[in-house]
Amino acid sequence: MARHLERAHHNKLDVAKALSLPKGSLERKKQLEYIRNRGNYAHNAAVIESGKGELVPFKCPSKDAQGKDFMHCAYCQALFTRKVLWRHMRSCKLQPASVPVKPGKNRVQSMCTFMQPVPPHIGKQLWGVISAMFPDPITDVVKNDNVIIQVRQHLLNKGGMLAKNRQCVREKMRDIGRLIHNARRVTSLKTMEDFIIPKNYLQVIKAVKVTCGYDSDSNKFAIPSLANKLGRTLVKASKLLKAQGLIMDNAELVKNATEFQEVHNHRWNEMISSTALRNINEAKWNVPTLMPFTEDVQKLHKFLNQKQDECISELG
Repeated sequence: MARHLERAHHNKLDVAKALSLPKGSLERKKQLEYIRNRGNYAHNAAVIESGKGELVPFKCPSKDAQGKDFMHCAYCQALFTRKVLWRHMRSCKLQPASVPVKPGKNRVQSMCTFMQPVPPHIGKQLWGVISAMFPDPITDVVKNDNVIIQVRQHLLNKGGMLAKNRQCVREKMRDIGRLIHNARRVTSLKTMEDFIIPKNYLQVIKAVKVTCGYDSDSNKFAIPSLANKLGRTLVKASKLLKAQGLIMDNAELVKNATEFQEVHNHRWNEMISSTALRNINEAKWNVPTLMPFTEDVQKLHKFLNQKQDECISELG
């Protein structure tokens, strides 16, 4: 590695700096390893962007793994499987001394997500929002569904990059990601574009009910407010797809989106929103009025009597 860099890249500043260090020293090895990792990172980024080629991990895993199973270290940029990344980062040689070690796989993966190459279908600002999401199957759904990305980019463009709006976008992305995740379990729907096909509308209703915890026996949603939010998101997604179809002269996409909106306007209230709104109103009616305990009232009167006696004594 050192000989190759000396022959082919000796005129680059970081290479010259590494080669100037004493041979066999730990610092020289560390800097040369970092240069190698950066080169592999550039290769891996090109593979992810093009969807062609093979990723170059720091160490080959013992079992077969797919691209989504790997992440780059936030410090040294080497590629590891998610399962071992957190162990590596606890002892990474390039970890800044000022950074405290935070245990736990999920914290490490959240921190490293932002360091991953930005996928070609996601804008850099939106990628920053997605990177702060909890790494789990729902976030994987969000990152890989083009319609969700379009809807959230629209919301980000509309609301700006204020912290409050970024958090709002993350929450909405997780809501719709959870819907698709559940749909894959209980229906044949796989992507948000499948939801906008009119003949799939009853499957959409089923997925919404599962996501919002609908109980057919009591005719109640566990999370009725989420049902209304998902209804609005579905309409927004259909409008964006219709606009995309018009721009691309895709007659089938325009037809599906238009007919979905028509079906949605006629059936959503009957099948979802009327029940959800009733559940919300019933919850407001059933909130108990909190009455003070007798003991609390007695304590208050005792305290007031004591204060009264003290004040009278001071005046006397």
